[in-house]
Amino acid sequence: LGSASLDVIYDLVKKYSRNEIKAALGFPNDKITVLIGYSGKSIHQHKEIIRGFSDRPQLKDKIHLLAIMTRGAVPEYVNEVEYALKNSGYSYSMVKGHFLSDEQIAKLRYGTDITLQLSTYDGFSRSIVECLCAGSIIIYGTWLNYDNRLKQENFKAFPASSFEDAFYLIGEISENVIAARTRSVLRCASPMTSTPSRITA
Repeated sequence: LGSASLDVIYDLVKKYSRNEIKAALGFPNDKITVLIGYSGKSIHQHKEIIRGFSDRPQLKDKIHLLAIMTRGAVPEYVNEVEYALKNSGYSYSMVKGHFLSDEQIAKLRYGTDITLQLSTYDGFSRSIVECLCAGSIIIYGTWLNYDNRLKQENFKAFPASSFEDAFYLIGEISENVIAARTRSVLRCASPMTSTPSRITA
């Protein structure tokens, strides 16, 4: 699990509260920041997920959407995602068009409350580990086969068998984010003390 970004994340967690980092990034502290995927690649299904939020306007007062459209992003696709965000009815932040330093990545990970990972395919990447170690609540598609790595590394996350299931979980989590906060039991300073029934062991 070695990563320069992890050291920066741990340092941020020690020095600052999540709300301080969210404020510095311009994310609203009265909303739950939801990261869609972790890169600008279309495999993360940004447009489909944004459409799912648009179809659920009851969440818009609780949720702030985040899209990091840097690595792997194609300009035309970035424009399409931005258009979808603008017309979603939700507040949002988009990061695009430039290389991110370890510190910038660490702040984005720590400032994210929920990482929604419903990619068409994906490995258990360093980016996912960064999100977990920053205390981001991971909702992942069961088709991604993360289960074994989650158990091996002693992480906890919410599995979703479909988009509908993922949005149901977001609704549940939005009622009590603190109780659902996920941490790495081995690598992070503050493991969860409360484990909702849907979290994997």
